[in-house]
Amino acid sequence: MDIDGDEGFRTLPPGEEGFLQSHAGGEAVFLKVWEGAKAGRGDSRRRRYCVQKQVDSWARRMPVLVNAYLQMKLNGPRRTDKDAPGVWFIETLGFSESQSTPFRYTDESKNANQTLVLHGYIGGSPEQPSIAFSVETFEIYRQVHRVCPRFSIDGLAKLAILRGVDQRVQQALGRSEQWRAKNICPPCFYKLKNEPHLSPSWMGCMDGNNSLKLIDSTFRAGLPRFDNRKADSFCWLTTAEVDVFKDEVKNAEKVPMAMAAALTAVTESLASADSPAVPPNADAASMDATASQAPPPSASPSADLNGEESDELERCINTCVDRWRNAGPEARKKMFALFAISGIFLAVCRHGHVLAICDMIRSGELVKYPLAIVNRLLDVYPEDAEIGYDIWCAFVKTLLRSSLGRRVVGLRLTGVVPSFHGHAHNRSCQLGWHPLYVDGSGLEDFEECEHTFDLSNNLASHAASGNFIFSNYRQATEKIAMTEVSLRTLEQTLCTTAADYEKYIVQERTYLEALKHEAPEVVWTVEYMELLQKRNAAEQLSITAAQDFRNLDHHIIYSGWTAPKIKDVKTKYCTTYSRARMLEEELTRFEEEHSIDVRWLPTSKESQGG
Repeated sequence: MDIDGDEGFRTLPPGEEGFLQSHAGGEAVFLKVWEGAKAGRGDSRRRRYCVQKQVDSWARRMPVLVNAYLQMKLNGPRRTDKDAPGVWFIETLGFSESQSTPFRYTDESKNANQTLVLHGYIGGSPEQPSIAFSVETFEIYRQVHRVCPRFSIDGLAKLAILRGVDQRVQQALGRSEQWRAKNICPPCFYKLKNEPHLSPSWMGCMDGNNSLKLIDSTFRAGLPRFDNRKADSFCWLTTAEVDVFKDEVKNAEKVPMAMAAALTAVTESLASADSPAVPPNADAASMDATASQAPPPSASPSADLNGEESDELERCINTCVDRWRNAGPEARKKMFALFAISGIFLAVCRHGHVLAICDMIRSGELVKYPLAIVNRLLDVYPEDAEIGYDIWCAFVKTLLRSSLGRRVVGLRLTGVVPSFHGHAHNRSCQLGWHPLYVDGSGLEDFEECEHTFDLSNNLASHAASGNFIFSNYRQATEKIAMTEVSLRTLEQTLCTTAADYEKYIVQERTYLEALKHEAPEVVWTVEYMELLQKRNAAEQLSITAAQDFRNLDHHIIYSGWTAPKIKDVKTKYCTTYSRARMLEEELTRFEEEHSIDVRWLPTSKESQGG
């Protein structure tokens, strides 16, 4: 931050605008004295641009430094005799050195840093370095930083040169960003000739993380330093790419619901099918035809619903919306004004490779972020994907009604609720979206985002984060070996088969779908028994408080009760009596409304039956 100069002095944080004001006055005199105390010769330079100037200066020299680095790695670091003509000295630091080292310009040298790199060093500044650090030191720091990110940020100092080397290698091999995206995870995306088609063909998950925040510069004194550097990874989505979907939910009410309902039915049938809806050898034309035959998408989960459809949708996702903040209305997803960036939203494959990522700007987990991520997945990665998301049960309604609805159906994108989070959803939701009940999910838990966030938050052990593939394989083989015999024994004992288990799931789904509302008799019976329990509990508390109140004089004399205890007894006596009478009146009205002539007792037939 720039806290020097006139601008930095006069720019105060929010809420501190009156810092220079007082009841005694004299502020104008102070400012006049301040103006006169400044140096006579003006200086137009500002520290807020010093970072950007360094970035620009390094960027101009980067191609030359990359060439020098490659030459140094090929031929080894050069050595200069301190008695040679044209020698100049500079302080060098490293793990095994701290000395004044001689350097000498060569014919191909264009600047000091190029000479330093040819000798195995990197200067501390781009133009006139006064100190240099050995490349070996940066390499050690980088490897240590990869194992323990919180150890030091110096491990990133040499990455600009290494990125330049990597870009040249990728260009020489003819590997574009599209190639790198499609080959980021060979186990997921590399296909062999005549390889059997899997459904789903690959799995991933997406989620948001609110731990990585950036404080808005408005809440800091001074002016922010200008810095135009951007992430050069193909995974990052720009703010413009995300904001394309900012009005998807708002525009939902303008689209007919009947068309989107057909999309929902198609996707749910794809999710529950044993084989893909489109044959594995289908060509691109047939896939486009499938997508074009899908009805146009809508956007709102509840727009233009009839009564029955509205009840069904509400029953399915009400519990999920109550328990998951990111499934609620957009108006709830706010963030403190203190943060300019409130976190990140990303998608990873089942092996932990980041497929797409974006910043969450001044908001919570809005719908536009997962929509933008899904759009990138549809653009770059293969079809027949299965994505895990904490609120997929609610998000899929919006997804199918958005502008991505056609492509989601055409490319057969399906989803699930991750295993750990899924148990917080209601039973009807679990039967439709939990991996345990979705064909093709296997043992995958779709919780890889949590492992990724553990790494970014420095919570995961590096040694434990590298063997998960082997652990998953061992778990699968052990389950097959250990449970197959037990399963056959149970099937012989219970006279069941795999078809019966599938039938049980279908029957449970059918039962829950048909159970729209309980019978009125059951509803008021439960309400009456709950009211009886509340009344009995309040009556018992009132009796206990009345006994303490009647024995108050005895306790004052023999137990030494003081004023606070006496006041507490009197308060409880009044409040418990009032609550008991209030519940008694409510219970009497309920009995009159439902024609209950005799109050139910714990031993009565009605109570036992209820």
